[in-house]
Amino acid sequence: MKCPLVTNHLEINSSGEFKPCCISSKRFAIDNKIANADTHTIDDIIQHSDRNEWIKNFDANYETDCRQCYEVERSGGESKRIRELRDWRTNYHFKSDTLQSLDLKMGNTCNLACAICAPDSSSKWASIYKQLGYDTGIRLQRWPERDEFWEQLNQHAQNIQKIELAGGEPFMIKKQEILINFLIERDLAKNIDITWFTNCTIWPENIVKHFDKFKQVRIMLSIDNTGEQFEYIRYPAKWNEAYDIFLKFKELHSRKIVNLGISHSIGLLNVWRLPEFHAWCRQHEVSVFNNLIMNPLSAKDLPKEFKLRVAEKLSKCSDPSYQHNPVVGENNWLIQFMMGDSDNNLQHLTEKVIPSRPTIDIYEAFPELKGMLNV
Repeated sequence: MKCPLVTNHLEINSSGEFKPCCISSKRFAIDNKIANADTHTIDDIIQHSDRNEWIKNFDANYETDCRQCYEVERSGGESKRIRELRDWRTNYHFKSDTLQSLDLKMGNTCNLACAICAPDSSSKWASIYKQLGYDTGIRLQRWPERDEFWEQLNQHAQNIQKIELAGGEPFMIKKQEILINFLIERDLAKNIDITWFTNCTIWPENIVKHFDKFKQVRIMLSIDNTGEQFEYIRYPAKWNEAYDIFLKFKELHSRKIVNLGISHSIGLLNVWRLPEFHAWCRQHEVSVFNNLIMNPLSAKDLPKEFKLRVAEKLSKCSDPSYQHNPVVGENNWLIQFMMGDSDNNLQHLTEKVIPSRPTIDIYEAFPELKGMLNV
């Protein structure tokens, strides 16, 4: 079992495309056209030759189609693939020929324009793109409203053990409430581990009351730094408000109602402050799961001079990463990744991120970057 998600999992992203998982670049096709949940069903994908051929040739496709896992493992770190292997071996009954796991992004509705995001995953970014004069290329997705989707979900639901919900901001997407009620009414929720990836700006009162219906609930908060750095990366969120919501979720965690974690995306803007952020996570007794940003705003795109300063700082840090990923210390895979070849692509930063944040100066939020970026 080289990666359990290859055979037992599907993602339907916010554009309605079918993928092996959320970080794979592979999009399944039918008749040489990218398949979309607006016009195709889950069974169309599972039974079609494109997915079957991809599974058969997974080893040959791994480096290109699963680049993030490949890069992390090549640098000596723990990838999503490795975490999923451990999770499925430890907590679930794996069947290679059965759909057991779903990642559903039921729209791009979102209240933030995060620095690493784009219109396909954020309606806020879509609005900003139009203001800046860019064509978003985004069309309204209807797939969560199709009867065929719900019929097929019902057919496969007895085998589903895990569901992940993201967005957009999932707690703003009304269709996910339909999904929750769908699972509860059919007495399926009790057998499902469900995970929400949320930007920590919405307290979902209507959803929280249903947490106890599920086998397990995991809340992953997308927090990449604190204070002004958080507000720049996760614009226009306010840190004080996000921190209050964090404390509410932490209280549920202390009562064993949810498992709480931080989904931490490491990139150009926040890699310098990595030790400080991990110290904050330890102080608040919350697990942090690290995700490497590949593009845009990868740490690889920093000038070599600054990358050497980052490497020196991380190498001197004696604290290991809070969770399984040894980001700092002797086995420093992040340094190896960061020092790799750069795409030198700061266009997203200069043309979209900076103009979209007129009230926050990037060098006031990140003074360590002053003189390091040609922006």
